[in-house]
Amino acid sequence: MQLHFTTSATAAGYTITAKVTLINRDLMIVVTGGDFDHIGAITTIASNMELQTIRFPSHDGRLHQDHYISERVAAELKEILPGNCVVSAGVHVNQISKHQIASAVPMAVQLARQVKDWLQHQPLSTTQPQYYQGSQHPQ
Repeated sequence: MQLHFTTSATAAGYTITAKVTLINRDLMIVVTGGDFDHIGAITTIASNMELQTIRFPSHDGRLHQDHYISERVAAELKEILPGNCVVSAGVHVNQISKHQIASAVPMAVQLARQVKDWLQHQPLSTTQPQYYQGSQHPQ
């Protein structure tokens, strides 16, 4: 079962969008926006684990700062996660101002709250995967 949801937040002259896919009990969230969508950071989390983040290098050699967005979205959702969650973030605003930088995390929180509200109204799969038991092996 896969369900999809898209939501956006706008502030300080730019918009960020979260595209969410519910894959059985797992979530894939892609957050992009500004002037140049990309993949700058990936954060993984589950209700029973701490978040982990990978930051990718930017075109100028520094590491992308998108982990501020991906980590905030993941942290906001942790308490209600039905399974695993991957949050990718890539927001670039050309010649970004301090005001626009300060707006990124509040927009990420707004997106996370919208995702949380949507997720709480979705039917979750009750089917569990089956695994081989004891000495059973593929034939």
